[in-house]
Amino acid sequence: MNGPAGKGPGNLRLGAVIVLALTAVLLYTVDTRPAEPIARGAEQISPSVKAAVHAIVDSMLNRYGIPRSSVRTWNVLSIDKRPIRMAQQIEVPRAFPSLVFNAQLQRILEPTEAHVFATERSKDNTVTMHIVWHGQTIRSLAFTLIQAEE
Repeated sequence: MNGPAGKGPGNLRLGAVIVLALTAVLLYTVDTRPAEPIARGAEQISPSVKAAVHAIVDSMLNRYGIPRSSVRTWNVLSIDKRPIRMAQQIEVPRAFPSLVFNAQLQRILEPTEAHVFATERSKDNTVTMHIVWHGQTIRSLAFTLIQAEE
């Protein structure tokens, strides 16, 4: 069997492989990224929104009588060591009304356009609330039960 122009089919396949390989190399080397890197999520959150959210959360923790000594705070960092969001582990008594806290926090955050997403890990006795603004987490609150002293 001969291919076009009387050549063997192997030559046609070899030509197609070479064209495809050259196309792949050209596409790989073409840089379509913008000259300036796109701002990441944490940089896009306005400082006034961040300050408002932090003030609201702090006042809610105060309102529920949670002492500062039971709150452990740290910043979650990106790969390049920039702060992404604030995270807190908060020890609360078994009677802490997490559903009520969540509902009130959601209502108070409405003017800032932030929302609260909560998850519960029954195995660890932990409720985590993430405060999200336009798809970006601003602050995470992990409520854990106070460990009984033995």
